[in-house]
Amino acid sequence: MEIEFIHTFEKHLRTGINLFTGAGFSLLSEDSTGNPLPIGSKLKNDIMAAFPGTPSALELPQLCTLISRTKKDDLYNYLYNRFSVSKFDGLYRNLEYIEIKNVFTTNIDNLFQKIYEKSSHKYINDANFNGASFHDKQAIDYYYMHGSVTDPESSLVFGDLDIASAFSHDPSRWNYLTSLMGRYPTLFWGYALKDAGTLQSFEQALNEHNQKDSWIVLHPDYIKDGEIDYYKSLGLKIIKSDTEGLLAYLVKFKSDSYESKES
Repeated sequence: MEIEFIHTFEKHLRTGINLFTGAGFSLLSEDSTGNPLPIGSKLKNDIMAAFPGTPSALELPQLCTLISRTKKDDLYNYLYNRFSVSKFDGLYRNLEYIEIKNVFTTNIDNLFQKIYEKSSHKYINDANFNGASFHDKQAIDYYYMHGSVTDPESSLVFGDLDIASAFSHDPSRWNYLTSLMGRYPTLFWGYALKDAGTLQSFEQALNEHNQKDSWIVLHPDYIKDGEIDYYKSLGLKIIKSDTEGLLAYLVKFKSDSYESKES
């Protein structure tokens, strides 16, 4: 594992950091049937198997739109089951040892809720529903961009969407969200180069608020030519690690975390 500016990164893990997660973050979790949560083209293939006769040439967003025209309830029931976490790697609990201020996610799963449901130190506050927690040191405010299986009223959205466009109908919400992104350093975790629109939107937002340090996690075995240079052009520092390795690394902050909570 390689972490650029590791001492600065570790300081932020102790004092406060945002997490912004994509599909790769959740790959060490499973649904009720024991299948890992899907990433990349796996979800499209799974949906095509569940809804035979759908055209394979369509991309995932178009595929979901087509199916939802006639079978929206069936599609949503499938997605709720597919992204409702029943089991996850215990390494995720190492997240309790760092100081997470806000979680922003394009995932629709309930992994964070499952990780913290038995925690005595922190809890997940659904900021979309409850609003920001403000002065509650035990709360981690959770903002989902593409809907969530925990919110049956939300629309479940897939694809490489510009997050700013997703909130264009509600400018005050977008402005508040981007202001939060500017208050703490941010760790982007579980993204790939194809998610460039999401990353660029938030890079611009952070620049408006005197950009804090930001990092992105890249799997060392799947780094494409030019990818590191691209992310650095957005002002992101690089962490070369898989999800399992970075979660395991977080255990080093356990003593700091529990000493601060006991004092």
